[in-house]
Amino acid sequence: MATQRRLALRQRSRRPDAALRRLREDLAQERIHGIAAVAGRDVLQESVITKVHRLGVPSRRITVTTSRGRDLNGDLARSEVAAERIVDDSCGESVIRIPERAYDHEIMRLAESFPSRFSELGLRISTGPVVMFRATEFLLQAPQEVGSVPLLLPHHVKPFEKIWPVSKNGKPAAFRLCNDSLRLLLPTRNYVLLKRFSAKEEKRRLVAGCLLRAHHAVSHVGIENHLNYVCHVERELSEDEVFGIAAFFNSALLDRYFRTISGSTQVNATEIRAMRFPDLKTLRRIGGQVKRDRSSAEAAVLSELGVATSLRQQLLCH
Repeated sequence: MATQRRLALRQRSRRPDAALRRLREDLAQERIHGIAAVAGRDVLQESVITKVHRLGVPSRRITVTTSRGRDLNGDLARSEVAAERIVDDSCGESVIRIPERAYDHEIMRLAESFPSRFSELGLRISTGPVVMFRATEFLLQAPQEVGSVPLLLPHHVKPFEKIWPVSKNGKPAAFRLCNDSLRLLLPTRNYVLLKRFSAKEEKRRLVAGCLLRAHHAVSHVGIENHLNYVCHVERELSEDEVFGIAAFFNSALLDRYFRTISGSTQVNATEIRAMRFPDLKTLRRIGGQVKRDRSSAEAAVLSELGVATSLRQQLLCH
């Protein structure tokens, strides 16, 4: 009886829906082709074409090809990869990884060798609680209005920085502080702020800023829900930990790894929780260096994580 094969085209995302997860339990991948839909120099969306067959004899190796745009007839980047390097079910999500460049395989090996997952380090990532259309009675335009606290939005977050106040397109700059609004505010502490969506003009998929308690004289702060924030479940993060975590998020290493597991510019908290991370001691060492000299961030991450010289050179050119 001939093997039944299927082709499928779908938008690429890291986490499959329930129907696709069940499909993967019944089918074996043969080939994956990643397509980056482009307009000019901007990558707008990534899709994948998969060729699969019904399980009987699972595929040992998968052919991976990639292209930019809809031209599938040119010279495609091609590699043959062991199946277990493509489909990762270690966190129960059947994640499809697409290594587009030769050194992505080494990046995957390194990023998945860290001792703990993000959540196992006592770290918590959550979405900002302020949904603006549901909190209109608390939104303020004047940043220094009496009885107000800062409201942080994505345009306030830059690598290692939180720049506030900055006005943009008439968006609110502050949040009213009162008994009714406290449920939507966070106590002022040290946090890492991570954009949930990266703009097309940004070089990296992951953009992390530092919110430091020492820089604010207010008791609370508002974080809008297009931002994620990172804290520790049992205590306040130290400033070195904040800078170290932000440096890892902002690094070329994690950017390349994130691109192998996600074809979207959206960064979900669930994705971060499942990632493996360096231990907090290592992150504190990185953060101490970056806090003194932010220009050293990339070198500090690569050095502390023991990245091989050849891979380091590739990433520094990234």
